[in-house]
Amino acid sequence: VRAPPFTRPLRKYCDLTGLPTNYTDPVSGLHYFDASVYQQIKAMSSAAVQKCLAMR
Repeated sequence: VRAPPFTRPLRKYCDLTGLPTNYTDPVSGLHYFDASVYQQIKAMSSAAVQKCLAMR
């Protein structure tokens, strides 16, 4: 089956909840869903952030 290339941008998902998101933490690079998840990201250690980024 031949089809043209996919032209819509890929969806981004929250690294903690898995929900669709438009937000990215500028310091860690993690995608987050809302302010409560952002607060959790701010409280995470750098090792935990690296584990989340590795799973992406």
